[in-house]
Amino acid sequence: MRVPTVALALLLLAACGGSDSTTPTTPPPPPPPVASVVLTGTPTGAISPGANVNLSVVLRDAAGNTLSGRTITWSSTAPAVATVNNGVVTAVTVGSTTISASSEGQSASVQVTVAFIPASIVIGRSTSFILTGDTLQLTGRVIATTGQDIPGAAVVFTVEQPAIAGLAGTVLTGLAAGQATIRATSGSLTASATITVFPGSGVRVPLLSRLDSVVISEMVRLGQPGGAVAVVKDGRLVFSRTYGYADSAAKRIPTQNDKWRIGSVSKPLTALGIMKLVQDGRLTLDELAEPRLAAVPVLPGKTQDPRFANITIRHLLQHAAGWNVSRNVDDSVFAFVYSARTTDALQLSRVGRGVPLATAPGTTYAYSNYAYLLLGRIIEQVTGQTYESWMRTNILTPLGAGTMRFGRTPIASRDPLEVVPYDRRASITGFYGVGTWPNVGAAQEYAEASGQWIGSSVDLARVLAAVDGNATRADILSASSLATMWTRPTTFPGTGYYYALGWESTAVAGGFAREHPGGQDGGDAWVSLFPSNAGIAVQFNLTRGQGNGGGTAEAAIRQVFGSITSWPTIDLFTP
Repeated sequence: MRVPTVALALLLLAACGGSDSTTPTTPPPPPPPVASVVLTGTPTGAISPGANVNLSVVLRDAAGNTLSGRTITWSSTAPAVATVNNGVVTAVTVGSTTISASSEGQSASVQVTVAFIPASIVIGRSTSFILTGDTLQLTGRVIATTGQDIPGAAVVFTVEQPAIAGLAGTVLTGLAAGQATIRATSGSLTASATITVFPGSGVRVPLLSRLDSVVISEMVRLGQPGGAVAVVKDGRLVFSRTYGYADSAAKRIPTQNDKWRIGSVSKPLTALGIMKLVQDGRLTLDELAEPRLAAVPVLPGKTQDPRFANITIRHLLQHAAGWNVSRNVDDSVFAFVYSARTTDALQLSRVGRGVPLATAPGTTYAYSNYAYLLLGRIIEQVTGQTYESWMRTNILTPLGAGTMRFGRTPIASRDPLEVVPYDRRASITGFYGVGTWPNVGAAQEYAEASGQWIGSSVDLARVLAAVDGNATRADILSASSLATMWTRPTTFPGTGYYYALGWESTAVAGGFAREHPGGQDGGDAWVSLFPSNAGIAVQFNLTRGQGNGGGTAEAAIRQVFGSITSWPTIDLFTP
């Protein structure tokens, strides 16, 4: 059967999906272009290096509608000053930069300034204590809110007490004793610091300014009238200062040549004299002392302890002769000064020979002045000269301390360079009349070879330099003699403190400090030679132990001195 043509056409059209009777779809309109870029969050002032600022951007079309989903490009004209990443601006260093945000040919920019914002002032100085005549360099640092120094920030100094401290630019000069307030100004910022000006003299050594601080602090704490300190390092005098007053009434500042009562610091000197005679073959340490003491026999009516005959020279040096620890032998000698009305060293040396021993010689340490009185007599017996004369000629003069001498109690008999000695005890009726202990007592004359020497801190520094084993200055003894002098005795077993031949040995970092304290009516002294070949001599003119609270300055000074690791290269010794 034939299908009509028209019908066939209709069938084909149906197979192809029929006819399309809908209207064609119109494509969407293109998005409106970016017509403007607006930046917000712009800082109102400078920002500090390291700070961040968040910028925001708003895109609008020509009708003012806010646009989103568009690509934004950020840039900084000076990324070394500030960088930008997705709107976060990070300040890098001082300067200015332009931060831009761009989108579809439109952009906006802001100027960003990076600068330090001052927050505080720090006043710099090497110490808060200076002596009259000292100069002190001041520095001023302006600190930013970031904690960084602001380079080139100007600081102006003023002093509120110009009679106490003078100021020229940034250099402060101590004029008179007291406290001065230093004020630093930079813009609207201010800061202040207090400087204590203390009476004194000597070359200021900035590297050792901590010694000034601790000595002055201790003198104020203890109420010391005056003081002197000298320091040696490897045979060189690297510090020599005096403090306070040699004469408080006259307000006289001590000089480096003034002499101070050194008390038992005399014992190391006497020990050096004995060791020199031993080194020269004129004595031996282990020979018996009694045969050398014929000039000072026991007093009539007194009986000598039979064990006295067993005392050796070594025992006397080590305080191991056998007298008891309560120092009854010293009390007997001092009482004899008043009962017999004599300060004659020969007569005083006879007294102890009649005092019984408490222990066998060489077995027990018991400190006594009397042992060193006898050593003075032994020096006289060997040399044929007085103890003082031989010591000055053969020990003190060769090491440069020949101006040291015996102190004398009566004012009229004193060395003109001796500082005024002070004491806080009530006046007494003493050996030389009525008055204060340093002026009428006979403690100096009684002590003789154990504690009568006076000298300057520089003199004592020369002594330390003469036993330090360093080649810079010749030692007074050979290396083997020094080793013998420092040897631990059997009376001090263990590893800690011990008393050797005339010197205490105190454990410190690196070994032992060879040292000795000294007290005298109107005097206080301490010498110490550390293992680092650094030595210090300290003197005051108030009776030892009579400072406020009864203390001494050694502990505080020792702590500071022992912590010093950097030393000046100067040498203040004069030939």
